[in-house]
Amino acid sequence: HADIDALPDDVRQLVVSRVDRLSPENQHLIRVAAVLGETFTLEALRWVGEVATLRQVEALAQELVQAQLLKELEPQLFAFRHGMTQLVIYETLSRAQRVKLHRATAEYYRNLPASEAQPIQAAHHLAKCGLLPQAIEILTAAAESAEEAGKIDEAIASIAFALALMPDDKSLQTKLEALRQMAAVA
Repeated sequence: HADIDALPDDVRQLVVSRVDRLSPENQHLIRVAAVLGETFTLEALRWVGEVATLRQVEALAQELVQAQLLKELEPQLFAFRHGMTQLVIYETLSRAQRVKLHRATAEYYRNLPASEAQPIQAAHHLAKCGLLPQAIEILTAAAESAEEAGKIDEAIASIAFALALMPDDKSLQTKLEALRQMAAVA
């Protein structure tokens, strides 16, 4: 991520004023999107933003595209037009708003069907709202499942992310080394 402090105040003010001109529904959605990250699905935006239907969230997202805040990468997948926009909007959220939205986002990722599981995303959002033990639990479980399925690269990614969250954890360091050795042999 770029350094938000390096942004000139007038750029920040421009983003804030553009958000202030949005409807209350879209102000809420753009803040949800800022927590979801640089790219996100409409379904994630609908679920975390508590919008009743996909059709409603599609219409709201198109307004955000017309306001030049978002861009549609492919059907149902959106991104911020500029990464700085996402960072500025995220920065304007109170700590309580961030925690609430990160918790809801983690819940969204935890509720995905197994075939669509995104444990690193779930863990990222759990860690952001202070639930580090749950984040590590999800990552280690995902690594075990991936290893059992022979997906060593996925297992390595999960344990590496867990280690990034808890760099002094010796058991995670040991597990990562063992997985890397397995990958080297394979």
